[in-house]
Amino acid sequence: MKWLEENTKWIVLGSVIAGSVFAMFFRYLGNLMIFYTFVFVTSLVVLVKGADFLVDGASLLAKHKGVSPLVIGLTVVAFGTSLPELVVSTYANLVGSSGISLGNIIGSNLSNIAVILGLSACISPVIIKKETLGFDMKFMLFVSFLLFFLCFGFFEFSSSPVLGAIDGLILLFLFAYFLYRMFNGAEKQKKLHILAHEKKPKIQRDLVLVTAGIAGVVVGGKFLVESGRSLAELFGVPEIIIGLTIIAVGTSLPELATNVVASLKKRYDISVGNIVGSNIFNILMVLGVASVLKPVPVPAQALWTDMPFMLFVSVLLFAFMRTGYKISRKEGFALILFYVLYLGYIFTAIGARA
Repeated sequence: MKWLEENTKWIVLGSVIAGSVFAMFFRYLGNLMIFYTFVFVTSLVVLVKGADFLVDGASLLAKHKGVSPLVIGLTVVAFGTSLPELVVSTYANLVGSSGISLGNIIGSNLSNIAVILGLSACISPVIIKKETLGFDMKFMLFVSFLLFFLCFGFFEFSSSPVLGAIDGLILLFLFAYFLYRMFNGAEKQKKLHILAHEKKPKIQRDLVLVTAGIAGVVVGGKFLVESGRSLAELFGVPEIIIGLTIIAVGTSLPELATNVVASLKKRYDISVGNIVGSNIFNILMVLGVASVLKPVPVPAQALWTDMPFMLFVSVLLFAFMRTGYKISRKEGFALILFYVLYLGYIFTAIGARA
């Protein structure tokens, strides 16, 4: 067991190289099913190990810099794991797929809370720090309700729901304020830490771990989604099913991998901070950038079904957090159940329209 722990990185590296070689071999032979299967498995390994690096690096960085792991989770980890949403939503809006742009954010925020935090709580009850309920969670609730208000297009003087440039600038301004508040508090903590410890530890290794972790979860998540989608197409799964499952949940895979690893390591501050920070980043930064570059039309379903459910789950999470300052296994299961019921409603509505 000790040998396995000491050589994990070499085993993972060997597995990735071997998986890549086998994948290209079967691609050369024209066997696409086996090719995509190897890509899928290899991507999963990269994703999980990347999450492992990210959690370890973020924890060490917080310890060495005297910064709360919650702040690291709310910023470095959260923004790193939200890169897929930023790329997908911005690109989708620029090419005219505004439904994907907004739907990706609403769906990702839903799965972040209901699936990822729910699963994390099922693995191990998630302990909540009071500071999370003080500003971070309340700010997430505020920007979620603000998004719902902005979607009516009041500032754009539009007759139909839309997120325009003014809305985007408001979101980006709030994002800048959020960053200032986080890092201003972190700077105060760092000064106290330096006074207490004269030696300034080297943080190069921590930064390498965080960078490698972010790269792993983003690249692994991308190829996992692409290979999973290709496998679904090969097996004849309807396109709408692919969109509602792999694409919606796929961009949240980095958060899922990071949170599962953080829960197993009992790093609850990073686990909770990752989700709260990711949801804030998705709304303020991702939709802010997308709507400034090009107006984002808001479909009726997103405004009257998906977004209200996202708000309901967010408020429910806040209520769960206040009960004993933890999310219990039962509450985690309840979050997952609500998500399953939501998907059931969506599929039923699609079937009725068909």
